[in-house]
Amino acid sequence: MPPYVSYLVFGKVLNAIGDIVLSASLKVITSIGNKTYNSNGDGIFLFDLADVGYTSGETVTIDVTEPFNNELAEFTFVVTGFFHQENITLELRTRAVETTGYSPPVILHSVGKKPITADNPLPTRDITDPLREYGMAGVDDGNRLYGYMKTTGEWYIMDLDGADNQALYVRGTSSFTSNWANRANLTYQTFDAVFG
Repeated sequence: MPPYVSYLVFGKVLNAIGDIVLSASLKVITSIGNKTYNSNGDGIFLFDLADVGYTSGETVTIDVTEPFNNELAEFTFVVTGFFHQENITLELRTRAVETTGYSPPVILHSVGKKPITADNPLPTRDITDPLREYGMAGVDDGNRLYGYMKTTGEWYIMDLDGADNQALYVRGTSSFTSNWANRANLTYQTFDAVFG
């Protein structure tokens, strides 16, 4: 390969909201070859196009992705003069890449700027306990009746039946106050009948 005249390319890699991107991958593609570089801890990239090889006047492509592959940019410039300086702003990825056999609408790579792993799992709604979102709203210790309500207004009342040592329930979607006042006259059932 013949020696090439030094041609510096530098700038910063920014994400879609304008923050710097550490360790962004920049794949530089010329008519001679390609090479991958990374931005540093300040989001700055600097490389000599002579290391890849180039022809004066050609269009160079730089494919840029952030470390978690959620944002990307394809950047091009024409080799003129002695250097090229420009910041590269990434865009949010809107389609799945490198999938085979199917095309899911979205592939998540990270949550909270950290890769999805066993230590940083994808947040999901816990539906294992249907009563988890309710808070205490009424107590009648004498009759062993306890009222609970969600912030949405949904409610349930639990009756700890002393004769059978069994918990029975009744629930509704609104009007907790009037139902709590009438709690002795409501029809209570087993947990699976009410919440199943």
